[in-house]
Amino acid sequence: MSIFLLSLFLAACSSSPLENKKGLAVSAYFGDSEDWGSDLSLQELWIFNSESGELVHNASWNDSRTLASNFLSLPQGSYMLVLGANLDQPLEIQGSESAQTLAFSLDEASPFKVFSASTELNNYVPSRIVNVDMTLNRVMAELTVELQGAPQDLELAIEAVNCAEAFFPAKKNDAGQWGLPSDNIRSITTSPMGLDSSLRSPIISLMPTASGREWSFFHLTMTTAEGIVLETFIEAPRMDAGAKYLMSLKYQEIQAFMHLSTCPISDWTEGWVYEGDIPNPVN
Repeated sequence: MSIFLLSLFLAACSSSPLENKKGLAVSAYFGDSEDWGSDLSLQELWIFNSESGELVHNASWNDSRTLASNFLSLPQGSYMLVLGANLDQPLEIQGSESAQTLAFSLDEASPFKVFSASTELNNYVPSRIVNVDMTLNRVMAELTVELQGAPQDLELAIEAVNCAEAFFPAKKNDAGQWGLPSDNIRSITTSPMGLDSSLRSPIISLMPTASGREWSFFHLTMTTAEGIVLETFIEAPRMDAGAKYLMSLKYQEIQAFMHLSTCPISDWTEGWVYEGDIPNPVN
């Protein structure tokens, strides 16, 4: 279920009759009901020629209420449209000269949600108004760590070892969905952080696990107020784009190497729990 989010800058707001208008009118919707009403900052639209893959139009804006007032005029043809939202730093945009090379990348955990939407427009004829609906989905995976029985004032640092180096919004994954993590990996490390009253970390937004990896790998460093350090290396199910994960550990049972298995929590969140150690963990 999705709802109307915003009508993009490709719609006219003059008083001339609508039948005299022609061009593209793009609307964007949130794909996840939990995102309804989310604030959006820097947004950007790329339109590529489907045959050549080359960029034919690009525009960015910070406030959807101040979007340009004219329909977008494109020649007859087929096009690939990619929309991104919350593309602020530390997110980097690379390869925007073609649809297949357009990529989002991060070298640290993101402080906000990043969204993307992609769609194909086939056999466009610029003789009338053409409405294009796009569904915004989250690019990042969201991870929360729960340490049951942890001492007060514990600090936790997380290294996600095999996150994707980049995310390609105009490529499809094996399930036929838009958005493909790269094969190359990048390690992401957080600063030490405290736990809340329920002994959970803040939500951490990370690139999904790199394509071709069955498991995700983590290195957790826990430091008590007395300076005692506990470390563990963890193998867990892979993280997918837009998914939410809760890594739930019992502090007294933490070992040097741990394998976590899936434990469903809700329709929105996948839990990971400890079932046994890993004799020879591989990154």
